[in-house]
Amino acid sequence: MTHTIKFAALALGLASVAAAQAQQGLYVGGSLSRVEVRVDGLSTAKPSALGVRLGNQFSPNLAVEARLAKGITDDTVNGVKVEIDTYYGIYAKGILPMTNLFSAYGLLGYSRGEVTRSGPGGSASDWDSDVSYGLGVDFAITKNTTINVEWARMFKGSIAGANYKVNALSLGANYRF
Repeated sequence: MTHTIKFAALALGLASVAAAQAQQGLYVGGSLSRVEVRVDGLSTAKPSALGVRLGNQFSPNLAVEARLAKGITDDTVNGVKVEIDTYYGIYAKGILPMTNLFSAYGLLGYSRGEVTRSGPGGSASDWDSDVSYGLGVDFAITKNTTINVEWARMFKGSIAGANYKVNALSLGANYRF
């Protein structure tokens, strides 16, 4: 009986490794992000952005992604219009497979982006960059398709004398080749 249990555990382990190995390779994806721009002296602005990503998963636990996003809506707070114009970055993605259908991940990388602030006193925009980090979860829909939810701290900087921080909450999908 104990040999049967050991054999079943070994077979299950090998099957999960094979499933994880099948998930490796190139993938592309897209996301819709609710971006938070926290500017000193203003309430938090919440514009949105549409993004694309290209990634390569090297092992069940490691991938690298390049991302590019473009602002699609702006937000006005306290009479000041805040826009996220563009941001891009490259990230290492540490993956923790929980089941064959679900995995958690962490991101660490570098982002650069442009924020524009417009109000009665005029308009200003600036490009800034910073170390980025985030957490997310992937849910498998098909063998090649996943959806994900993610929070990321993108970058921080200063515009027209006011410091700001940019975070993003995103809903996305990936397709693996």
